[in-house]
Amino acid sequence: MAESCLDDTGLDVTLKFKTRQFEHEDIQKKTYTKWINAQLTAHGQPPVADLFEDLRDGTTLLTLLEILTGTQLNPEIGRMRVHHLNNVNQAIQLLNHLNIKLVNISSDHIVDGNPKMTLGLVWSIIQRWQMEDVLKSSEDGMAQTSMEKTLLEWCRQCTQGYQNVDVTNFTSSWHDGLAFNALIHHFAPELFDYNQLIGSDSYTNLQHAFTVAHDRLGIVRLLDPEDVNATSLDKKSIMMYITCCYKVLSQNKKNLSLNSQDAHETSPSDAAGFQNALEPILMWLLDAQDTLSRQKPIADEVQAVKEQFQEHEEFMVRLTVQ
Repeated sequence: MAESCLDDTGLDVTLKFKTRQFEHEDIQKKTYTKWINAQLTAHGQPPVADLFEDLRDGTTLLTLLEILTGTQLNPEIGRMRVHHLNNVNQAIQLLNHLNIKLVNISSDHIVDGNPKMTLGLVWSIIQRWQMEDVLKSSEDGMAQTSMEKTLLEWCRQCTQGYQNVDVTNFTSSWHDGLAFNALIHHFAPELFDYNQLIGSDSYTNLQHAFTVAHDRLGIVRLLDPEDVNATSLDKKSIMMYITCCYKVLSQNKKNLSLNSQDAHETSPSDAAGFQNALEPILMWLLDAQDTLSRQKPIADEVQAVKEQFQEHEEFMVRLTVQ
């Protein structure tokens, strides 16, 4: 019998890894379900109760994609497995048509209720319609690393100058709840006194941030305090929630009285106005950097080189006019 691999604390490393994996699955399942239900209920459709079960026949999946794409889709009505497979295949074909990459995910996986593959499918949908679209990515999609970098830099700019907040990632930086509150306070300082939160426990700070964001700003509550106040944080779920915050906060600055004199006086940093002006410039620079990173090496054939030169010339012209 193979010996167990133990860490410094005497715990089985394999067991710890599996436990952490299951924890991430549970958080993702709950977060993804909330996101899907927000889309469905906003259009008068019944919500999902169990993500893995309710997507198996493909009808809810097609309803979701119909809402997101504005394209009328016609699911097959029937209880046989072939009907379910055809529905899921229709959804996968649509996603492929939209250049949404599904790695090793088949209709059988979804119809069988495979947790890992179902989460992977939903994450691909979320990336496109919750993250890439919200961050105004380029037409052919932004790489996840660039998308993550853009979102992280936005968070850093917005929370700069707040005591006990240093955003360097989408996991541990958010654990104590202060970063969430700082992000909200940056855009709506009239809602609460940030300094009163310093010294409070993590659960209290997280509950405060999620409640204020939902009740006062209309940000969908994808996370609960226990999802973040945990030993192992799920990066995807936190990024999802931050993107919801970005959509509401960054795109509705005027409605949040960001430019009012009171907001300026209660801002934790005198550089707040500069940060606000920097945000669209930062987004533009990151988008340009991403476009350059996708350019192919210089070709060997003359015609191909001419085409590459023309594309690069058009890109340089766009830089000068923006």
